[in-house]
Amino acid sequence: MTDQEFWKRLKEHLAIDDADRVHFIGEKVLEMLGCRLTYEEAEDLKAQLPSGLKQIWNRCEARPKWDREELLSTIRTECGFDSTLEAENAARAVFATLQEGVTPGEADDVEAQLPKGVKELWESARQLSIAQRGKNMKKVVY
Repeated sequence: MTDQEFWKRLKEHLAIDDADRVHFIGEKVLEMLGCRLTYEEAEDLKAQLPSGLKQIWNRCEARPKWDREELLSTIRTECGFDSTLEAENAARAVFATLQEGVTPGEADDVEAQLPKGVKELWESARQLSIAQRGKNMKKVVY
């Protein structure tokens, strides 16, 4: 999957027509995810991403240990959502799009490092990703 394909798929998952808003939301969620993982795991995931998405990982210097509530609160506030449910749906959409382009083993490795509530979001995103791949009849790896 190329950078362009990632953003196109995310736009479809989010059902938002504004490409700049899709990019902003995607970058915020990916940046937070990259910062939550250990350095080693973030590097492993980064290795499977197209070049444009790799740059998002390069922005993270600290490794904060946020939980589900903090993740959704940050997404809601910084992305201008009206509700936590909208923030949750955005996180799920980004997670699903990401999982469509990485190996299942890498997705499992990422999930293993997430706190319980975020693991639930990651797993529900996996189901969305599987459904999307079923529609497309193929798995796209970056």
